Parts: sequence; C-alpha cells; structure tokens
Amino acid sequence: METIFNCEAKKIDSNTSREELTNLYGRAVDEGRQKGYTPVFVVVNDMLEETVEAQFGSIGSAEEYVKSVLSKSHSNGKEIFERRYSDIVERYGDELEYIDRDMLDEMLPMLGNEQSTIMPSVSDYEGSLYLVQIPTLNPYEIFAWLPFGGWNECPDTDDMISMCKYWYDSYGAVPVIVTCDTLTLRIDEPLTDMETALNATKEQLAFCEDIADCADVEALIAMTYNKHYWSFWWD
Repeated sequence: METIFNCEAKKIDSNTSREELTNLYGRAVDEGRQKGYTPVFVVVNDMLEETVEAQFGSIGSAEEYVKSVLSKSHSNGKEIFERRYSDIVERYGDELEYIDRDMLDEMLPMLGNEQSTIMPSVSDYEGSLYLVQIPTLNPYEIFAWLPFGGWNECPDTDDMISMCKYWYDSYGAVPVIVTCDTLTLRIDEPLTDMETALNATKEQLAFCEDIADCADVEALIAMTYNKHYWSFWWD
C-alpha cells in the first residue's frame, strides 16, 4: 500500500484487464463497507497532483481542506442542476429541449441496451493507476480528498459534492474513476424508465456542458438509458 493524497492506495499494473479491474473494485467495495472507506480508481499524473495540492494549499493543508469541505451540508444539488441547465438552455435555445422520439427509438438498438457491468477501460489514460481508499462511507464526499474541479465549466468541489450527492440519493450513482479531467460514475440499477433517463440526461448536460458538443441530445439519452456507467470529460 502507498499513500496518495493522504489516503491509502494500491498501485495497479497498467496491463490489468477491465474484468480484473471490475473484480478488484467489487472486492474493495465489500471491504470498504466493513472498514469505513469508499474505493475509487484514480489516474495520477502531474496535472492532477498540481490541481489537488493547489486546492489543499488554498486552505492551508489537506486535513484543513477536508474538514472545511465536509463541514458544509451539500444539500442543494437539485438547485445547482436546475441553475446550470437553465444557463445552458439560454445559450443553446430549443435545440436541447426538443427530443425526436422516433430518432431516439432507432438509436437505442443501435447503441445497445446491454447492461454491461464491466469497468470501462483505463488503459488510454496518461498516468499511474491507483485504487484509492477514501476514508468515508459517503461516495460523493470523495472530492474532499480529490478536489480536481473548479476550472472552466467543471464544477468546483462544493458543487461537485452537492451534485453527486443528489445523483447518489436519486440513482445510487457512485464515482468509480477519477483523472485530471474526467470522471466516471457507476449505477448498480441502470435507468430503464425513459422519462427518468431523459431528466438524468439534462442533469448530465448541466454537470458537464462539454458533452453537448459530442453528440445529439437523442444520442446522449440513449447512452444514459439502461447503462451502468456515466462518463464525463471537461476540456
């Protein structure tokens, strides 16, 4: 075991398969429930280290930063989603509000509705991969120890925790992979109600506006519907 951002961590071989990563994560989740930690894969590189250390330094130390962040309630996730989505709609207009249901029905079979439980690949990320034990049983609180946001359109630590708390309470979404500019969450019970998936997609756009440039809104809904993993990338 090593220490990463003041947390115990195990370095993972870069050749570890997706299936092996999934099994490692599953065992860590079970152990974490007993020992009081939340496991998360973290790809550590210079950029992530600099970002996290700068955030810690803004308060004085890592311990002070964590204590300061966790002293807040973070119960305003829904309001943050609504505000950020409203701002996006103002910029994009009706483009995001109109859903072509026929196109969506065609896309669902094309993109696949299989409930893949295998961890997404991390082989393309630049940096060293660790399975980090974050000392909290509340998964959304991991960002107190991994404060990587707050630049460009990426939510800052407080908004990140508030929004992920709302997703955890609403869908059971848990952060599983963190890099310097990406975040992947896992949902044990994928969204199979279309209206719920539609609302969740709007929240995803509010969370990470950059995905609006990656695909049509129908494709974004199709990638949310009946999927175990949600992935985000900020430019």
